[in-house]
Amino acid sequence: MPDLFAGRPSTVFFRLSGGPVKVTGKLAGGGRFEQEIAAREAPLAAIDHLWARARIADMEDEFRGSRSDAVKKEIVAISIRHTVLTRFTAFVVTDDQVVNAGGSRRTVVQPVEMPAEWEMDPMAGIPLTRARGLVLSSPMRAASTYPAGGTSRMPTVKAQASGAMAGFPSKLMDALIRQPPRDEAATAEQREKVQQALEAFLRAFAAAKAGAAAAQLEQARIELLRALGESLAIATAVPLLQAFLRGAAVELVAALTASAADSALFARHARALDEAREQARAALGVANAPAGSFWESSI
Repeated sequence: MPDLFAGRPSTVFFRLSGGPVKVTGKLAGGGRFEQEIAAREAPLAAIDHLWARARIADMEDEFRGSRSDAVKKEIVAISIRHTVLTRFTAFVVTDDQVVNAGGSRRTVVQPVEMPAEWEMDPMAGIPLTRARGLVLSSPMRAASTYPAGGTSRMPTVKAQASGAMAGFPSKLMDALIRQPPRDEAATAEQREKVQQALEAFLRAFAAAKAGAAAAQLEQARIELLRALGESLAIATAVPLLQAFLRGAAVELVAALTASAADSALFARHARALDEAREQARAALGVANAPAGSFWESSI
């Protein structure tokens, strides 16, 4: 037993065949302590588990020093008998229900996105739903025709659908699956639209700083994001503006809505917006704007 102290209980687990239990010990002053305790049955199902845990803990300490196979076998036996987890055993869940009684396999087609830098020709005639009578042909070139450094494009894939699905508009399918090339230049119309949306956002920022409602700034933010979404070339050239619209601008709108926006908050975000504006000027080709124009106005 561990040392006993006044007012502090101590618990000991041991097996008993019957009869009273004699507890002996030495007092702090050197005297001898001895007392007989009558055993009584307690209706607690967890007692055997508690004893098993304590017994296994002692035996694991013994196993670390001796590495005895007999000790290991006894640990496993107590663990299985009392359903106690040990370093040599584990709980395993078994299920009697057979999910696939017939043993037949079922193939599930899982669509995945195209790998990076791979392209596939537009699949005219294949809708986004089910297609019947689908015939695929994938002409593969010989491996020797590819460059030594590997392939950067997938083999050409063509598809045809029979029945009513064959009339699916190919132009619509092209628009659905087409991704703009990274080097696709922005048109003059797209640049003008982004420039106007950015000017409107800057005006909304200044108005919000002067006390305007949050709705005006939020609407200008959404319109600018829509304009950037129409041109991949411009959108990827203005990461500072993208980050501001999705981070600082959202914080400003929330602060305005809660009437918690102050001059310090606007001053902190104004510096970030000024950097984003300068980056947008270069991307839109207005770096040499005439003096006194809107681009030269201070935020």
